[in-house]
Amino acid sequence: MFRSRWTWAALGALVLGVALAVFAWERATELAAFEAGVRERLAAVADARKAALQTWLAERRADVQVLAWDPDLIGLCAEGACPKGVDPTHLGLHLDNLRLFGGVLGAYLFTPQGDLLLGAEGGMPPCAAAGPMARRVAREHRTLLHDVHFGDSGEPMVGILAPVFQRADPAERPSDAPVLGVVGLYLDPRSTLFPLLRDAPGDPPAEVYLVRRSARGGADAEVVRPGSDPLVAFSPARPGSVVQAALEAREAGGTFLGPAGRPVIGAVRWISDAGWGLVVAVDRDEALAPWREKARWESGAAGLGVLCLGLGGVLLWRTWSARRHRSLLEEVRSSEERLRALAQGAEDPVFLKDTRGRYELVNPAGAAVLGVEPDEALGRRPREFLPPDAAGVVEAHDRTVLETGRPVQAEEVLPVGGEPRVFLASRVPIRAADGRIRGVAGVLRDITDRKRWEEELARRAQRLDGLYALASRLTLAQTEEDVLHTLVDGAVGAFGATSATLYRADEARGDLYLAAGKNLPLAFRSRFGRIPRDHGMTGEVLRAEAVRTAEDYRAHPGAVAEAADLLEAVSVAAVPLKAEGRALGVLTLSFGERRAFTGDDLEALETLGHMAGVALERVAALGALRAEAAERRRAEARLR
Repeated sequence: MFRSRWTWAALGALVLGVALAVFAWERATELAAFEAGVRERLAAVADARKAALQTWLAERRADVQVLAWDPDLIGLCAEGACPKGVDPTHLGLHLDNLRLFGGVLGAYLFTPQGDLLLGAEGGMPPCAAAGPMARRVAREHRTLLHDVHFGDSGEPMVGILAPVFQRADPAERPSDAPVLGVVGLYLDPRSTLFPLLRDAPGDPPAEVYLVRRSARGGADAEVVRPGSDPLVAFSPARPGSVVQAALEAREAGGTFLGPAGRPVIGAVRWISDAGWGLVVAVDRDEALAPWREKARWESGAAGLGVLCLGLGGVLLWRTWSARRHRSLLEEVRSSEERLRALAQGAEDPVFLKDTRGRYELVNPAGAAVLGVEPDEALGRRPREFLPPDAAGVVEAHDRTVLETGRPVQAEEVLPVGGEPRVFLASRVPIRAADGRIRGVAGVLRDITDRKRWEEELARRAQRLDGLYALASRLTLAQTEEDVLHTLVDGAVGAFGATSATLYRADEARGDLYLAAGKNLPLAFRSRFGRIPRDHGMTGEVLRAEAVRTAEDYRAHPGAVAEAADLLEAVSVAAVPLKAEGRALGVLTLSFGERRAFTGDDLEALETLGHMAGVALERVAALGALRAEAAERRRAEARLR
């Protein structure tokens, strides 16, 4: 019942939120349509003003070209100076013949080099840019229009310059005749141009601005409405403003920044190549005033709709998360039960720990490693059961998993029943539903026997390599002494012994003498340089002519305690050296650690004895051959 109430409340909030959102969307659509209508009206006004300005420019160009065709002006330009007796007002008299209805501020005549030749009396002096513009007109053979600019008196004016050609026939193409001079008119835009840019009717009325590019790359704007200050209204242009849109030489319409940073709805039109732009704009807030109240309702409805949608989403999420939480809890309990069942039946030690290293689960095999019952380990740390060194290694591996969040596999040596056992420990992080690490799970695999086999295989490989090397060295030995020393050195390396002794039988004295040794203390050489033939294990091997080993030498019946102390021997192996069918001596290897000798060890020791016997027989044969050769040489010497 509780869950059903929350679900119905969530659905109701969602339905109300959708309805309010639809209402707000409809109001926003109507507002957008109204604003689009305002933009269309401004675009139509801008197109009409653009056409009127283009017509005005065409007429002004025609006016100045008519003046340039005047024969008297052509004659003045041909003379290159004002002739004596000619009134400078002569140029002004010709203005009466132009189709100009007032607004003329001055008329001037320039040489092709841009020097002022003649000016109408009482006219406004030309601006500083007139000379360079005249040179350009003479060079390009075409009529040019000045930008709207301000002269030295601060009054705005528009300049139009046209070339004066030397021609006999008015039908002659201007480009075919030389330029004699340049004539220019300066007009007052307030009486001839600005009336064309009056404000556009509407509610509210649209304001019309004239914008031009300046030589410095900035912007100037002229506002037609009387009393306005154009330089304050729109200069300098800033990114996003309606003036900036005009200066970028593109026709555009939309919402821009107006004076004082207020948004305006504007339309921009580029008039011609004269560098003039036309802007028709209206304050957006005033234009959209009829819709302010609706916009307020629209905002309120949208906000309430968003609130209802959010409330409904929260309620649905709460209902879903509660159900999901219960489902996850059930899954976790089920997973833990399955894990406990698997752990209880596993032969390998299995454990679970929390982030503090305390056991949450230990199966019987894991408890046996710790030496306690499974329940006794719960809530406790490894340091409470294991020696400090072993516990430190275990806890370090646990921390690595918790810090990195990655599985870790490593070998650990743990005491089990008083005997060190080697385990391969595999650990993985346990993560909660939100991804956080909440503990460590691990499995131990006893690899003690495998490690022993690996060590044994390594010893065998070392022994075989040593025996092969020893066999190669024995074949190079030339004397019995070389054979004995090579045999001792090679045997120590092949079997990993700590020391070695080689006793040779002395047939004349009936005892044994130390013929070679490895790692023997001086006291041992002095005390046991010669020993009886029945001395300890050496005598036993000599009598039996067979290999003998002692894992615990001191417990062997033939052990010599003093020799064991001097050599620090724990385990011992003795090999008879046989040649010509009889034992010639005994090689004894001593080991500083306890060593269990296997069948492979005994076979390798017997092989070592046979190799030594073969080498002794070979050097004995070599000795006999050398003696025979020496005797033959002596006999030959006597015969000579």
